[in-house]
Amino acid sequence: MKRLSPWRRPIFAKRILEVGGGHDPYAGVTHSVDKFPQDNTQRAGDMVRVSGVKFMEGDLEAIPYADEPKFDFIYVSHVLEHVHNPQKAVAEINRVAHRGYLETPSPLREQIICSFPYENIIDFHTLFCWSGYAANQMHVIRKSEKTVGNFCACENGKTAKRLFDLRRQKNLDVEGPMPGRSKTTHLYFKGKIELLEHEDFAAACGAGFCGYREVRYIRKRLIPPFYLLSGRSRKLKAFLTQG
Repeated sequence: MKRLSPWRRPIFAKRILEVGGGHDPYAGVTHSVDKFPQDNTQRAGDMVRVSGVKFMEGDLEAIPYADEPKFDFIYVSHVLEHVHNPQKAVAEINRVAHRGYLETPSPLREQIICSFPYENIIDFHTLFCWSGYAANQMHVIRKSEKTVGNFCACENGKTAKRLFDLRRQKNLDVEGPMPGRSKTTHLYFKGKIELLEHEDFAAACGAGFCGYREVRYIRKRLIPPFYLLSGRSRKLKAFLTQG
């Protein structure tokens, strides 16, 4: 079972909800909700039902709990990118919980692993999601033929495009040597989440909310001391500098 870092855990929370814990739930949860308890199509294994946790079948866009009493904490890990109505999903999180933790793949990782050309029939991730610009703020872009393979013109966007091209054109495993923090986005929130939806990555970057912000962790790994100490960093740099 998963756990947050000790200083991030809701140690004193009494009612803790997890939505979409699936095959790898968080420890310490008191209530859980899952949309597909018998269907593994959108997860990597059978759903884990933890003894003592109250389970209800339901959806992040319609959490089957009343407004009050609110949960002290909510986990939503690798679920938001699956929804079709992100505004409704975030409104539901705000409705049922005082604070919590959201985790999604980073837009860069989504670009690398998603179908290309984009086919929404086989790609059950519907959104690019990221955080990190302000407290309680989440950003999304809808996946489409326009946004898959789309990159902004800043340095992070250029690096992301280079990695995308290496994966698509040369079939290189660029994801393997990428640092973990470049693959995932995290939001620890208290109070209401603000959701900002953007048309594409150029528009988001132009508004000051670059969707490839996590690429900065890759760029840091390409300079000393990381480059000198890490074989993965050297491999990543070799990918990025090859013709």
